[in-house]
Amino acid sequence: MQPVVRALRVLTSLADHGGGLGLQELADLLGLPPSTVYRLTAVLIDEGFVVRTGQGKRFMLGAAVRRLVASTSSDYVRRVAEPTMARLNRATGETVFLAELVGKEAVCFAIMQGTRPLRMYVQLGSSLPLHAAASARVLLAHLDEVTAAALLDEVEFTQWTPRTITDRRELVRHLELIRDRGYDICDDEMENHVWAVAAPLRDIAGEVRAALAVVAPLPTVGDAERRAELQSAVVSAAAELSTELGAGQSQAEGSASHAATA
Repeated sequence: MQPVVRALRVLTSLADHGGGLGLQELADLLGLPPSTVYRLTAVLIDEGFVVRTGQGKRFMLGAAVRRLVASTSSDYVRRVAEPTMARLNRATGETVFLAELVGKEAVCFAIMQGTRPLRMYVQLGSSLPLHAAASARVLLAHLDEVTAAALLDEVEFTQWTPRTITDRRELVRHLELIRDRGYDICDDEMENHVWAVAAPLRDIAGEVRAALAVVAPLPTVGDAERRAELQSAVVSAAAELSTELGAGQSQAEGSASHAATA
């Protein structure tokens, strides 16, 4: 069991040092000979749990560790997203929230109120209708066909406002639009006089883990320039958070590994 314990100590040590550690630094920290640490890290590198930088020759946690973390509870996503959500909240002055799929429902699991608090459908822990809320539709749009079809079978298509999508075929076409453009807009469709924009957050496996949304009173986003500003801010913030969650890293590390062995 000793090699397992030592390997776990390598991983926890690297987790405590975000900038990585050199071979001697890691050996000193663990109280082990550099040759022993080298053998341990070689196995961990082969399995994807550790990577070694090309120039600095420093060891860092690899994609396999991040994949394990990414598959845990939404608390991880919330903690990663909090600083970016706060900046987006300050920059726009609008309400910012995160939604995720929980079984058959899209649920708000983090929210920061804007300078104009709204009495509306989105509250912490509230369910969001799959056919009407921008954040819910973003999540639905990125499911596999079988799962999406099963959820669509459950949609009641309640008409919340005159602009609400109430037809399954229309919703399916709208989901295609979301995938094509990378975000969704809810324009007075879920609650009267409320406008929202949402974009997906992807994890290291490329899967959509959550949707980031900004919601505002419709009168405050009456002009196209303001709407474009909020849309751009949400899409940029979602891309930033996806990077923080490791999106694209597996492919990048795989390419780097292939180049190193070529």
